[in-house]
Amino acid sequence: ELQLLQALAEIHPGRQALGMEMFARAQQPVLDRWVAGELDEKAFLRESRWFENWNMDFAYYRDLLSFARDRRIPVIALNAEKSLVGAIRGKTPDQLSAEEHARLPKLDLNDPYQHGLVSAIFGDDSHKGMQLDGFVRVQTLLDETMAESVVRYLESPSGKGMHLLVIAGGNHVSYGFGIPRRVFRRMPTSYLLIG
Repeated sequence: ELQLLQALAEIHPGRQALGMEMFARAQQPVLDRWVAGELDEKAFLRESRWFENWNMDFAYYRDLLSFARDRRIPVIALNAEKSLVGAIRGKTPDQLSAEEHARLPKLDLNDPYQHGLVSAIFGDDSHKGMQLDGFVRVQTLLDETMAESVVRYLESPSGKGMHLLVIAGGNHVSYGFGIPRRVFRRMPTSYLLIG
């Protein structure tokens, strides 16, 4: 990932951005402060609530985020808020509160490829008490939110003419389903998947 970002930054100097699944949209101001050099690592981890929100070893992402900061490459938060993920896990969109519903991206819950992918991943109808339909809603919410975030950035004044490298887990991009398919539905554009 770092080598790819470095190469893209050389090919497209000043026109490269980094989108990351690891950050929810509400964390964008902290990411902006990181890229601006206003936060050291300890402050960044604290203010982004890294261990509460992602809970993975920061060392996996340190070099990538440090390179982005050193080169002033915008880092874009792509993901949905945990509270919304928790809400849709147990409820259909029409059962959400008005406030929760207003935060939803446009959801295509009838995508047979999404349902097939989630069924293949989880196999049976339940996992830790959550039914398959709940998994499909969560996966759809995550993919739709990240796709919407990608398009919002690329269509924004600061995103015009930029090349966005998206870092996301394989289940969000496998076979072009998930994020790529949902970005393309909103904004037909070329893309490349690297596994």
